[in-house]
Amino acid sequence: MGYTLCMYHPSRFYSILVFGFLSVVTTVSAQQNDPELPIGSTRQDTVLEGILPLDTAVPMTYVLIGNPDQLFSFSDTFQWEDNKHFPLAGFQAHLGNLGSAARSLAPNISSAIGFTTGWTQYDPYYLHQESFRYYNQDVPVSQIKYSQAGQEDTYLTLDFGRSFARGLNLSVAYRRINQVGEFLHQRQKDTGFSVGLWHDAPSGKYDAFYNYLNNAAVTQENGGITDPDSIGYPNWPDESIPVYLSDNISDPSAITTHKHRSFLTKQILHLLPDTTGFGMDIWLQGKFSTGLFKYVDEDINEIASAYYGPTYLLDDRGIRQYTFLTENLWSFGVSLPWKAAHSTLEASIKYRGISLQQEPIERNISELYLDAGGIFQWIDPLILRGDLSLGLGQAEGVFSFHAAADLKIGILGHLLGYWSIASRKPYLVESTLYVSQQLVYKTDFLNPFTSEFGVTWDLKEQRLQAGVKWLLFDNFIYFDSVAFPQQKGGSFSLRRLFLTKDFDFKKIGFKGSIFWQPDSPQEIAVPDLWYSASLYGRINIFDRKVVLMPGADITYNGVFNGISYFPVNGVYHLTNGADIPESFRIDLGIGLQIRFIKAFARMEDFIGLFKNRILYQADLYPHYRGYFKFGIEAGFFN
Repeated sequence: MGYTLCMYHPSRFYSILVFGFLSVVTTVSAQQNDPELPIGSTRQDTVLEGILPLDTAVPMTYVLIGNPDQLFSFSDTFQWEDNKHFPLAGFQAHLGNLGSAARSLAPNISSAIGFTTGWTQYDPYYLHQESFRYYNQDVPVSQIKYSQAGQEDTYLTLDFGRSFARGLNLSVAYRRINQVGEFLHQRQKDTGFSVGLWHDAPSGKYDAFYNYLNNAAVTQENGGITDPDSIGYPNWPDESIPVYLSDNISDPSAITTHKHRSFLTKQILHLLPDTTGFGMDIWLQGKFSTGLFKYVDEDINEIASAYYGPTYLLDDRGIRQYTFLTENLWSFGVSLPWKAAHSTLEASIKYRGISLQQEPIERNISELYLDAGGIFQWIDPLILRGDLSLGLGQAEGVFSFHAAADLKIGILGHLLGYWSIASRKPYLVESTLYVSQQLVYKTDFLNPFTSEFGVTWDLKEQRLQAGVKWLLFDNFIYFDSVAFPQQKGGSFSLRRLFLTKDFDFKKIGFKGSIFWQPDSPQEIAVPDLWYSASLYGRINIFDRKVVLMPGADITYNGVFNGISYFPVNGVYHLTNGADIPESFRIDLGIGLQIRFIKAFARMEDFIGLFKNRILYQADLYPHYRGYFKFGIEAGFFN
């Protein structure tokens, strides 16, 4: 399965040269940009001094459930990122439609070591309880963001926070992606809703968190297009191009449904308040959750029959993959903060009880974990962090360990070194799959083992970050050309070098990131080179009451090993076809701010309007060509 269209192939040498030139033009103060910021983590927004003073900057504070003593803050300022309103980081790939199955182009060590389904393709679009913001505001905070491309492709986010008397704080978050797609049967609906209560007792001796979360993704699956050469044909609209699944225009038959619901509570008792410099907290956390993972296709035509093959098409009535689970999680822990030394020790025990229904079988899983960790800053310039998780019971044999050292070196910024190792169980999708109540595969894989070592140099004043990372994989599991799991024996490594640079010069701003992963293994299927660069201006008009921000985004990823997506088991898998070609795109945009109102208009993939070329990040799944997008954001703080 290859690509016969005329592709746009920029010279890699000149692309890197332009990037490097822009990166070193000017260096002034102050904002960090982390290209490897994990999904669900927090950023701190800052106002650029002397560049664009705004009278609308409203500082907001919030806490996360992991540590109510750590206060995060950000400001409602006008940033170039406000002109995008896109939930995925640049180094994440998808199937060409916002909300579709995603994968990272810069893989990291897995944090899930026990039982895990492995169906995480929609996680980047979901809300997460670990990163849910409990606002600590004296005034209500409301924010709404809306963006649209075409007639029906929309993306909406709503956030609300308010504090009440006696330490009661209410927060609400809502996310909605509704995308029709450019090709037949690509509709994507992703919805996330979460409401949380945080009781911060006025005595300072008690914190209580309550959170309800509901995430859902409903996807029309088309299996990819059958004839890439037909794209762009003048008399053949994209929505009429044949696809492998559901050729009935009005009635799609192949549907993926993922639903997650959970209720979480955490109670923290501060037995020894910080009066002497020492403290002692005990906490109890409980979580009840359900998960539904389903794929159904009940209208199998001749093309679809060949697509599935006899391995997966086991019933003349169609295909059904159904998995449902419930989970009870309880953890009890003790935390010993020593604020005078800026240090904390923590230990906990965690129990997971899982009831799994994988049609037609049912089974129960019990896992026990011992966790310990700490932060130590006995010497002011040096911060040490470490955590350990050890599995017991049916989680026996799995563990994770992470250690990091952060050294402040004055005007030379921070030097961060870290080391992580993890042994995990094979995911459910890697070990067992039933389709139409019949066993398709059952593996007996060894536990994958991954180690990671990295060094990052962070110059915050110069807004420069550079680093190198090594990942070593043992017993690596991947999916072959027929979407079957395979385990690669022995060890292999992945190296990654990255660089980020921001600068502002008068009314011109620049943000750039580059990843280089040389000689990456074919089984991982990632590009050796990826970079992004944003160049934009800041223009004040009408006595600085209106701010305009025009600019452009450039992104590029190099050639990488052929990979596609198989919806039955919901995995990215290798192909026997051609490599995924390099991708180069330019997005043009302009943003506007009037007090608390922000708006933007963008032309995504500007080159696609004039070049007969199609971009891919997965075989058979082309991305949108040049299209117009606009959005609006409003914040209310009173």
